[in-house]
Formats: sequence, C-alpha cells, structure tokens
Amino acid sequence: MEIAPSRFLLAMPGGTEIATLEVSQLDLLEHLPTDDEERTMLEELRRHLTHHRRENNVSKGEILFVSL
Repeated sequence: MEIAPSRFLLAMPGGTEIATLEVSQLDLLEHLPTDDEERTMLEELRRHLTHHRRENNVSKGEILFVSL
C-alpha cells in the first residue's frame, strides 16, 4: 500500500526475514506470464528489496490494528 509518494507499506507475518520475502517473490514470478502487469510490479519490488537488503537499508516494525 502506498502511504506517501515512493513510500509503501508491506504486510507480512512477524519474524519473516526480508530474504524470505524475496524468495517468495521469485516463486510467484516463475508462474506469471512475461507480459503480466503484476509481474512487472513484483520484479521492480524485488529489485528494490534486494538493493536495500544488500545495503543494510531495510528496517521492519510492527503495527497494531485494533477493531473498535
């Protein structure tokens, strides 16, 4: 979800490593046609995550959602 220009929020289970997210993306990409719009987005996201992970420029946190 885009929360500000060029800033996105990803939801993933607690304790999930960034590398695990990258591998999951590669698994998804194996099954998507090369002309699929979702594939293009996933490839771009994977490139960004890989770059930032290698630069130690990724941080994770937790958000608490409460139903009222």
